[in-house]
Amino acid sequence: MSQLSEVTSVLDELQKLIYSAFERVGCSRKVLEDMLGLNVPINTNNMIVYLGIIEQRANELLNILHYVNLKVSRSLSLSLSLYNNNNNSNSYNRPNMLGM
Repeated sequence: MSQLSEVTSVLDELQKLIYSAFERVGCSRKVLEDMLGLNVPINTNNMIVYLGIIEQRANELLNILHYVNLKVSRSLSLSLSLYNNNNNSNSYNRPNMLGM
């Protein structure tokens, strides 16, 4: 296999993988169409555009994940705080069974 055909083969496979990632992470076709025009397939000239859109979508997903984790963490902290406050206040209101 010549070096040129090997490089071409690798780039063809890379294009398929990039397009698959583009679809799987839910990239916007509208953004792609705005940048490249309607129905422009991935090729060696626009692979970087596809990768840039994938990167942008990955950052959006990471921000969503961070936000959700932050909300869950705050909710758990609040629940734990309320639980601890209720248990502490209940212990003061309990009658002392030993008469003390």
